[in-house]
Amino acid sequence: MNAGANALLGRAGRNGPALLCGGVLIGVVAPTLADAARPLMGVAVFVSTLGAFLKVDGAAFRAEMVDRRSILAILTWSVFGVPLLAYTLVQALQPGPDLALGLLLCTLAPPVGSAAAIAVMLGLSAPLALLASVLATLAAPLYLPPLAAIMAGAELAIDPHAMSLRLGAIIGAAALTAWLLRRYAGRWVAENPNAMTGIAVIGLAATSFSARTSSNGGK
Repeated sequence: MNAGANALLGRAGRNGPALLCGGVLIGVVAPTLADAARPLMGVAVFVSTLGAFLKVDGAAFRAEMVDRRSILAILTWSVFGVPLLAYTLVQALQPGPDLALGLLLCTLAPPVGSAAAIAVMLGLSAPLALLASVLATLAAPLYLPPLAAIMAGAELAIDPHAMSLRLGAIIGAAALTAWLLRRYAGRWVAENPNAMTGIAVIGLAATSFSARTSSNGGK
């Protein structure tokens, strides 16, 4: 990769929080641009997941899988604990129906694909974050519709089989691409950790930007 692109990715990695906030802000103030970017949502998710896989090598990933208690605890908290906490707050504070629905659906969604890169920014375990996000994402088509109906009263028109295949394809493609990059450009990956974070940040910022219209459905 040329020096300019490498420097750009490194800068994105070092300024991740600002870029993420910028992606959300642009999506809010420029809905027309967000609407145009909506078809690229899948690509953005792939890029953010790719960056997450590039932050974690195979050895670290396998080592994290040994501690099944931690994985189970994080999955239980992210899938059930966080939505239950949000539900409790909604019942206590009684916000408007639109805000309540948005909060509940947001917390019911699985962790973002770039969770590993975010974990690095926060000084947390990247392998554990990646493993938990992958497992929760693959299971989302099964648990998301019933929980959304029970907690938010929302009927989600989701085909679990088709959604599982699509999510599996995105995660599988990202994992394969990361493996190829490590095999044939391993030195570049190892010597540019900020650039790997930058890949995830750019993908997540694009996802946040284009998701603005997705959250508004057909409005």
